[in-house]
Amino acid sequence: MSITWSYVGRAPGSMPLIGYAEIERDPVTNDIKLPVRIVRGPAAVIQRVRQRFQMGLREWFLDQQLGLPFYEDVFVKNPDIGQVTSIFRNTLVSTPGISSLISMSTTLDLRMRNLSVNFEARAEDPSIIIRAVDAPFKIR
Repeated sequence: MSITWSYVGRAPGSMPLIGYAEIERDPVTNDIKLPVRIVRGPAAVIQRVRQRFQMGLREWFLDQQLGLPFYEDVFVKNPDIGQVTSIFRNTLVSTPGISSLISMSTTLDLRMRNLSVNFEARAEDPSIIIRAVDAPFKIR
């Protein structure tokens, strides 16, 4: 799975979103990167969104309510694209650090069994826009 994310606004490292810091994780495997490093600001929010989009429902044994219902609603024979869009929209806008959704589109290619989610969201700092548009989040 290849995902690239970007943000528009302040230069990286200048006046980060206050209170948003996470341990840096590998974007493909989601493992903690070594040497351990802390990411802050938009990079932390992007990482948080990516983690939430990749976590399946009941995947974490300590909280069975966390995650997306991939096997229940997405990986089914004829998924309801409206419901799938709603699932991703609700996950995105409930992510700490995201204040509003600017635009979002989902494209389902049943023949290739590929779902693409493109979005632009405004961070809590209104000068920062987080996007996954040019290289969308894909589920295969």
